[in-house]
Amino acid sequence: MKGFTLNQKNLKSTPEKNPSEEKKKEKSMYEHLNAKDRMMKTATASMITRSKKINMGN
Repeated sequence: MKGFTLNQKNLKSTPEKNPSEEKKKEKSMYEHLNAKDRMMKTATASMITRSKKINMGN
């Protein structure tokens, strides 16, 4: 329990500008993940269309 109260004190003593910076970092991370997800979706879609074209060719 003592360690827990120490952690709470440390959180309270952090300056006010930190949370906004953390949010910015978080947002950029989410944007990156979304971009990666979109890329993966388009990649899988193109793979599927390619395989379909190959099958039609045969």
